[in-house]
Amino acid sequence: MVPTDCTLEESNITEAKRLVRLTWPQQASAAAQLLGQQFADQIIADFAIQRPDERTFPPLLNPREGRSITAAVWQQNDNIAQSGGSYVFDNFATVTQCTDAPSDSCAQEWLNGFAQRAYRRPLTANEQARLTQVYSGVVAGGGTIQEGVRYGVYAVMSSPAYLYRTEYGDSSEMAGPLTGYEMASLLSFFLTNAPPDQPLLDAAASGALATPEGIDAEVVRLLATPEARANLQSAMLALFNLPRVLGIVVDAGVGDLTTAHKASMLTESELFLQNQLWNGQHVNDMLLTRSTMVNTTLAELYGIAPPAGATLDMFQPAQLPETRSGILTQAAFLTAVTRPDGESVVGRGLAVNAAILCNDNPGFPDTLTNIVDEAKEMFADSTEKEFAEFRATTPGCSGCHMLFDAYGVVLENYDLAGRYRTEDPQGRVIDTSFTLPEALGSTVVVNAVDLAQKVAESGRFAACLTKSMLSAALAEGAPTVTSCATQNLAAQLATTNGTFPELVRKVASSSTMTQRMAGVQ
Repeated sequence: MVPTDCTLEESNITEAKRLVRLTWPQQASAAAQLLGQQFADQIIADFAIQRPDERTFPPLLNPREGRSITAAVWQQNDNIAQSGGSYVFDNFATVTQCTDAPSDSCAQEWLNGFAQRAYRRPLTANEQARLTQVYSGVVAGGGTIQEGVRYGVYAVMSSPAYLYRTEYGDSSEMAGPLTGYEMASLLSFFLTNAPPDQPLLDAAASGALATPEGIDAEVVRLLATPEARANLQSAMLALFNLPRVLGIVVDAGVGDLTTAHKASMLTESELFLQNQLWNGQHVNDMLLTRSTMVNTTLAELYGIAPPAGATLDMFQPAQLPETRSGILTQAAFLTAVTRPDGESVVGRGLAVNAAILCNDNPGFPDTLTNIVDEAKEMFADSTEKEFAEFRATTPGCSGCHMLFDAYGVVLENYDLAGRYRTEDPQGRVIDTSFTLPEALGSTVVVNAVDLAQKVAESGRFAACLTKSMLSAALAEGAPTVTSCATQNLAAQLATTNGTFPELVRKVASSSTMTQRMAGVQ
């Protein structure tokens, strides 16, 4: 139920007019569209850019990125822009189609078209004049036509119109909708992590993106493309922090966690999400299903017979035991927060709290380091549940740990590699029953399957995914999970089949995306 104070349309408008910086992976995607994949691969290698299919969630929260362009970021952007100019100069005839003995008109026509594609909208008269001035100034000063184009490309690729996208609408001072071209860029970078394609630009030019119906039609079209599906799958992997599993290392003698195990875990999660996102399942099925894809390595890990056709390299559909429930008990999710000395109740609790429920995890207070060390020594021979109960009742610890420890205790039946067990390493029977935080009703759950069901029934997982998609679309974060925008969208999702594409469509055409408040961030 959406609270009464969330029923007004204005409650969905959460952002002021703003500039949004393109991430470096998005610049790489833009470079590929402008100058070809060979050039994009060149700058990815030269400047250590994440590949466009490697997502940080949300994009601008990557420590290497940030909302604004600092001196260091500017220098890299400038170097990339210079590389763009040099690439066009070195491959002039191939890139511009103007031959090796170009005419002035061919060169300027190509440069104008390049700028329009780079800016993702028609040029203004002032922009046209400035670009002509750059090109003409080089040629008038004795430079060749090719050199004029080179410096024109450099100017375009170092321009704010290329490095940022605007969300100003028709006026930066008054509340209102984004322009069609702004919506085209927002939708495209959200869905494909790349600039808008020609059909989307055509929709912007025609005014089709001024209505929810027009936006929805383009979102449906884009969601059917391999680019959008691969990008959103990558975003979901990043949301659940699953790629981290590849870098997990455990101490000798702690447990069996090989490179083959880790690679198999991530592949399973990739195939699992591919099926869950695009084959018509309710989003809650990501928490509840026992269906997955396994190879022989994972079949052994999960304690099932390898399905027909499964090999080390070939994954096949499988039904997991009743002790499993969706992403929550998948090996990659469980192992991605493993420490060198073994599985971590706290780490798993934090992972569930952040990725499944969208709660902010508290930072660790340095002032408690000595207390924590003493407590670890005191509880060295205790069970994880006993240690968690101590944290939940001890001042200085309880305020934070009562928010997430329950989720880690409930997952203790799974070892550091995600294998199911009933006893801990000391041979003691594991008791995973625990009282959930107040946000989930302070009810007692007995195991991970019970937890998954209660989270799904509460609506918190669907609301969390809604918030996460808002966060991805806004590039730098979104309202809290209890905000009106999130609640309203989650309520709308409840009136549909609840699939992931429906969720994305609701987000994309919402007022949170299309409208901005007055003032500039």
